Amino acid sequence: MEHGLVKSDQYIFVDVHPHHRDLNKKIIEESKSFPFVMGQRNHDGSISNVRAPKTTEARVTSRSIELVYSWIQIILNQRHNNWNFQVYSSWLAKYSKDQYTVSHHHIPASFSFVYFVKSPKGSSPLILTTSRKRIKPDEGKVVIFPGSMLHHVPKNKCDGRITLAGNILPDMSPYLSK
Repeated sequence: MEHGLVKSDQYIFVDVHPHHRDLNKKIIEESKSFPFVMGQRNHDGSISNVRAPKTTEARVTSRSIELVYSWIQIILNQRHNNWNFQVYSSWLAKYSKDQYTVSHHHIPASFSFVYFVKSPKGSSPLILTTSRKRIKPDEGKVVIFPGSMLHHVPKNKCDGRITLAGNILPDMSPYLSK
């Protein structure tokens, strides 16, 4: 498994949650109560880049998912001491065979992430489009990358691939209240 900084066309952070087996089981169980929609529309009216069912909330949340967010924030805040990063939007996606995500970016997000919840044999990697760097979808792995980085998921070769993905910005409230 990859850990730490990975050089692509830009640096990305890759880590594995130390308790991912139990955590992922809980996320899967909690996700059973979430509505998933295929062909969801973005805020600008365009169809989602994710060509698989995904959650409809602007920021999906549960007790276990919040633990993933806290861990991601720790990873970023340790490397960027002057900022307090927050997950401001997120979704779960459930990929079946032949489902995929088209190449896209997440501007204006400072960072985006993909956390692999379930990766059966045949699960597609995350591909950083410009560099063609393939990130193996190991369960419990998080990939944190600049929001401007193009990325995609090729057609999945199995049923049951589940990811938690989202966008991150620095918390600007301390600066706005002055």
